[in-house]
Amino acid sequence: LSQSNNFMPNGRQYSELYEKFEKDKMNEAAFCFFDDELLGCACIFGYQRLQGGLFGIIEDVVVASDFQNQGVGTKLVGYLLRFACEHNFKRVALVSSPAGEKIYKKFGFRIRENYFEKRIDGFAI
Repeated sequence: LSQSNNFMPNGRQYSELYEKFEKDKMNEAAFCFFDDELLGCACIFGYQRLQGGLFGIIEDVVVASDFQNQGVGTKLVGYLLRFACEHNFKRVALVSSPAGEKIYKKFGFRIRENYFEKRIDGFAI
């Protein structure tokens, strides 16, 4: 895959990953195949907010370089947004490289500037 050369699981690993997602009904993984070749994948993690309502985060939208700009990413994100709608999520967020910006804007995502991130590698207060 173009964005992660380390992400090359075999069929068994796909099924194990999907089984983990299946246990939590607020998570979903999407895989796009053509003739047994993985073209792309994406996932959404849902959780209940303390203030009420379900919130989802779409992550790991990855499409093989040979299949980019052919609608694979659009189909994956569309599938995950339908999942969020069917499960009554109130909001969905995602993190993207500039390459995905066009797709996400087409779905109505807006760029937010109040995003912070911290790597957890021996966190101490």
